[in-house]
Amino acid sequence: MWELKTQRSAAVKRDIETLPSIGPKRAGAFKESGISTLADIISCPPSRYVHRKSAIPIADIADGDNVTITATITSARTFNRKLFIEFKDDSAGARAIFFNPPVYFRKSFSKGQKVLLWGDAKVEDGRAIFLHPDIEIEGDDRETLIPIYPNSASFREAKIGYRMRIKIVEAALKCIDYLEDPLPSEIVDSVGLIAFDKAVRQIHLPETWDEIDEANARLAFDELLLQQVVFAQRRHLARNDSTATPLRPGKLFSAVKASLPFELTEGQNSALAGILERATSSGRSLQLLSGDVGSGKTVVALLLASAAIDSGLQAVFMVPSTLVARQHAEFFHYTLSRFGASVGLLTGDSASDSLKRGISSGAVDLVVGTQALLSDKLKFKQLGLIIIDEQQRFGVGQRLELPARAGAHVLLMSATPIPRTSALAIFGDLDLQVLEGFPVGRAGCRTYIREESARQAIWDFVEGKIASGERAFIVHPRIEGEDFSALKAAQSEINARFPDKTAIAHGSLSEAEKQSAFRAFREGEKPILLATSLVEIGVDVPEATVMVIENPEAFGLAQLHQLRGRIGRGEREGYCILIARSPKGSPAMRRMELFSETDDGFKIAEIDLDVRREGRVLEDAQSGKPSQKFSDPLSMPELLEKAREVAVQIIAEDPLLAKENNFYIRKGIEYLRQTQNIVKLSV
Repeated sequence: MWELKTQRSAAVKRDIETLPSIGPKRAGAFKESGISTLADIISCPPSRYVHRKSAIPIADIADGDNVTITATITSARTFNRKLFIEFKDDSAGARAIFFNPPVYFRKSFSKGQKVLLWGDAKVEDGRAIFLHPDIEIEGDDRETLIPIYPNSASFREAKIGYRMRIKIVEAALKCIDYLEDPLPSEIVDSVGLIAFDKAVRQIHLPETWDEIDEANARLAFDELLLQQVVFAQRRHLARNDSTATPLRPGKLFSAVKASLPFELTEGQNSALAGILERATSSGRSLQLLSGDVGSGKTVVALLLASAAIDSGLQAVFMVPSTLVARQHAEFFHYTLSRFGASVGLLTGDSASDSLKRGISSGAVDLVVGTQALLSDKLKFKQLGLIIIDEQQRFGVGQRLELPARAGAHVLLMSATPIPRTSALAIFGDLDLQVLEGFPVGRAGCRTYIREESARQAIWDFVEGKIASGERAFIVHPRIEGEDFSALKAAQSEINARFPDKTAIAHGSLSEAEKQSAFRAFREGEKPILLATSLVEIGVDVPEATVMVIENPEAFGLAQLHQLRGRIGRGEREGYCILIARSPKGSPAMRRMELFSETDDGFKIAEIDLDVRREGRVLEDAQSGKPSQKFSDPLSMPELLEKAREVAVQIIAEDPLLAKENNFYIRKGIEYLRQTQNIVKLSV
């Protein structure tokens, strides 16, 4: 809890050894776990609470379950230094065994007592057995609500059980008369929260579930607020960046838009207008364009780059692979060069000295490239716009290198659609622009799950499609072995079925070999492309209507959606066929079923994010478990929105957090920067 770590009170900084009954051995166990002060121990909340309402019937216990039960003791006896307690509820009976229990413990239990018991159960011959469970005798006049804290081997060795842990927490709270509230009272009251001091005491020693809910809401808001204040500060700094040049769409922008062989969709027009509204204003724009696969984000980026060139600025368009860079560079060159704009391609294989000189002199207006753009040796005359496509494919460190350059507007393009709440939680300092809908003439595709036994029927289907001039992808999740045996085995099978009709592409081929394979596929010389996930991004072949994905369980749902987006991009409907290996009813098969039931990228992103999680959003972890103890931004949209509103107001009134009533928020952010690797932007 940052609120405790920043308290001005000297009491919270006291060593835990000053607490009664803790002793050197127990203090050592705590310090081994990183708990040295009273603030540390109070900052560790219970992981759960045991209560009769969380109990299940004994008959429902399965082997290995960690459960809570309420029961009545039918007998308690000692034999060979073991205490055997038999008990039952309305559904069944069970047994608890304690080895070498102290005398006071053996004498605590008798027939007829009601107990609350929790722990790991074994089921033998249909009967539940507990070895050394935690057990509490219930009184008739009270409801038992017991906080349970994370345990460790060192705690067990030091005999720090749940009773001792509660006793130590109670002692720590008594030593601290009062905790200052880190938030001004008007914020606490406006959101309808309880005071911080009360929340801390209720989270550790609650009397009711309502008290736990009140405490959780307050402490969750504090976590969300601090995160959103960091975002709000970043946005404020960007919007007041005097080194940025506002974009001014002019002749090139108008000419390019008029030359397009199609009308922009309503979604493209709306997204472009939103992006330009921010990029043409003062300060530096930091924006995220989120749209489904095939929704037309590249054209929006092209027009934005045209506006930058009209403004006398250079633009960068960074993509994750050479294949995609070449494809985009060809499209941009064809579209822009007729109007006098210069486009350069910068990859590991095309970083010529003449190109670099053209970039440094300003002769090259738009540079399309891969990670080669991140070179420290690459100099621009006046870089004013940075577009990062498929931003999720770059590491956070890579994504930060270009935007860190002063004065340039930044547009991230996410091929995995991001729901609003997710975007606010993960990219809170970026202005979100959503591109809805698809271009006219895009047929889309259907998705089918098939078993291994259907393989020959699948190949018959593929044969029929390529006979009518269509194309088919066959995608494998990985290459196994240094000799690429898995993909080569698949190639042998496909070549036997479709002689001289298959090209192969994977990341270990040279660029020339990959380009040759894609050319043969695009032109129809080889109507089948056997590939890895290399084809996930940017491959646009309108004739491609079939994609067979082997072992689809090995891919994330968002990645499957990206792959599926490579087909059905023309007037002919696409068919995505998943050859699944998982048994029916398994979690993996359920994921495949969810995927096949929808082609809504936003829905798929929600499902995928629920599995991957959002990561530590202020740091450089792109996925994984968040670092918050109390808040879950994705499941608390209302509290998250309120935290954002409050954070924006705080920074609007006090950008540097210099006012006294923002003392703790300022100290909280300083604490975060000391304990976490906070990145400069959520890119």
